[in-house]
Amino acid sequence: MDPALLRIRDVRPLDQEPLDALILRAFEQDAEAPLINELRQHAKTRFNLVAEYEDALLGSILLVDVRIEDGQMERASVGIGLVAVHPNHRRQGVGTMLLKEGLLRCIDAGEPVVFALTDPGFYMKFGFSLASARGFHYKWEEFDNLLLVKELVPDGMQGLSGTVDFSPEILEEI
Repeated sequence: MDPALLRIRDVRPLDQEPLDALILRAFEQDAEAPLINELRQHAKTRFNLVAEYEDALLGSILLVDVRIEDGQMERASVGIGLVAVHPNHRRQGVGTMLLKEGLLRCIDAGEPVVFALTDPGFYMKFGFSLASARGFHYKWEEFDNLLLVKELVPDGMQGLSGTVDFSPEILEEI
């Protein structure tokens, strides 16, 4: 694969079927793949991007609405709901390109921070850190060790802290 020919673009309506197949393939070792596809259909989407190479979808990133509550106020934010790369194209820069473009979209939209709820390994090299060390906690504390945050603008976390909830409306929809 020539990385120069990889294109990151917004999802189009005709992408739904190949995107569903990509998610199932990317998470085929994970029994949660059908649930991921179901949640993806109901999430409050901010950005939904795909990596395309020679008319084939190789990866996807979904950025969704996140809510931060501190007991006195509620604030909207954004979180990475999903990064998926086809197993045959992993470790070739597809996920990196998707994440970088997703972060640029968040910056362009004026977001001061972005969250991720996942295994920290991949994200730490992009400047994410454990959110609990920055005053944030996930709504279910047993997942605090998976909640990550990245500051997108200088002092973007100033005055922010509280409980983070990824797309709280999802459970009402499905």
